[in-house]
Amino acid sequence: ASKSGPLSVEREGALLALDFPARPAVPCEAPAGLFAALGCSPRPVSQARDHMVVVDRAAEVRALEPDFAALAKVEMFGLIATAPGDDVDFVSRFFTPAAGIPEDPVTGSAHCTLVPYWAARLAKKALTARQVSRRGGDLVCEDLGARVRIAGRAVLVLHHGKEQVETALDVWRKAGLLPCPVDTVDQGEPLGTGHAAQAAAAALDACGAARVVVLCGDVPLLT
Repeated sequence: ASKSGPLSVEREGALLALDFPARPAVPCEAPAGLFAALGCSPRPVSQARDHMVVVDRAAEVRALEPDFAALAKVEMFGLIATAPGDDVDFVSRFFTPAAGIPEDPVTGSAHCTLVPYWAARLAKKALTARQVSRRGGDLVCEDLGARVRIAGRAVLVLHHGKEQVETALDVWRKAGLLPCPVDTVDQGEPLGTGHAAQAAAAALDACGAARVVVLCGDVPLLT
């Protein structure tokens, strides 16, 4: 359970899909100081939980260099900047310096607002997205009306019992018992959960990971 209600995850081929409530934005007045802090000319603004500014080209989103100190003083929770993509349906960036995060690398919650907007604008339900932060990440999204689905891949980090897990995965793979591909990385030294997540970073980047959930191997009833 969460503040957003039940959140589920399902396998979709090679992907794991998370189901979130949609947060469509409505037109609003721009908060004072927004465009000066963002560093772009005034554009139409809309708001759900976060404010959203739509620009014309993906290159404009990539080129933004906000004044984060000034942006933190603007009366809003977070700011989404978005535009049509070149080889994806849309691109975005997400800034929330007032919450202590100048720019979030890839933001599932922002796509609860982005997906309804771009689904309506492009007249399509299935969308490809790219968050063009410095780290960045690709997402596969679907507009379900009151909900949105955001999909990506998972990485299994191994250390203790690595050989046994790899053997089991190989047996299941050959028997056709794996419902989706499983990417694995070797942690090397057992230096804790944070180090395990760091070991997975390159693999997560390579598969375009968006929102990252870290689960210890001994989580009860993990299936």
